Amino acid sequence: MPINRDQFDKLGKIEIASWAVWSPGYQWNPDHGDCVEACNDKRVKFMWEQQGVLKNDVVFLAFNPSGRDSGSREFRTFGNFHSIRQGTSMAGCADMVLKEIIPPFENLHGAYMTDLSEQIENNPERVRIIVKEAKTLFEEQLKILGSKRYYVICFGISKDFTFEVIKKIYKPAKQPKEIGLKVKKYEYNCQDYEFIFYGVYHYTYNCSIHAEVKKAQLEIVNKDIGIEKANIAQRR
Repeated sequence: MPINRDQFDKLGKIEIASWAVWSPGYQWNPDHGDCVEACNDKRVKFMWEQQGVLKNDVVFLAFNPSGRDSGSREFRTFGNFHSIRQGTSMAGCADMVLKEIIPPFENLHGAYMTDLSEQIENNPERVRIIVKEAKTLFEEQLKILGSKRYYVICFGISKDFTFEVIKKIYKPAKQPKEIGLKVKKYEYNCQDYEFIFYGVYHYTYNCSIHAEVKKAQLEIVNKDIGIEKANIAQRR
C-alpha cells in the first residue's frame, strides 16, 4: 500500500525516520551543489516525489543514529541514513554504501528506515537499549506505516547488536535459520502484527566485510521477500 501525505508528514517528525531513496547527486561532502540531501526542504521534497516507491511494509532497522558529536545533531527531516559530512564524522561515508547497495532491489528500494534507539552516539557500545522502550518506539512508527505484515531487515548480526536485540523484543520460537551468506531469518506473529525478520551485516564503511558481500546479502533478502509476498498472494 502506498504511503499517503499524512503518514509521510507524521513520520517526518520522528528524528530517526527516513526512506531508502537517495538522489543521484547524493554525496557525503556538502560541497556538491546537486546534493539535495544537504538542504532540508529539498530533501523532503525529493523524498515525497518518490512516493510511488515508498513502502509501508518493508523496514530497514539499525541500532542508533550517529552524529558529529555524541549526543548532539541538528534535526534534519528524513536526514537519518542520508548524512552530510560534519567535522570529522564519517557517517555519511557509510550512508554512501547504502546508496549503492539498496536501490538495485525493487523489494528494498523505498523501504522505511529507522533505528532501535534515538540516542545520538558514534560508538554503539555506549548506547543502552531498554527493550520495552525500544519496542514502544518501533511500534509507534509501525502504527503510522499502517501495515499488518512487516519485513524487517536488521543491520548488525553480531552480539548485542540490532538483530540480537530484536530477538529479545520479539522472541523467536526456534533458532533463526540461515538462508545464505550468513543472512538470518525468522518469523514472529503477535496480536497486532506479523513479522519476518532478517539479519544482515552492518553497512559501516570501515567494516572488514566488503560492500559487494553486503549487496549480495541484500540480493538474497530481496529475493526472499519477493517469494514470501508471492506465496501470500497465492493464498488469497
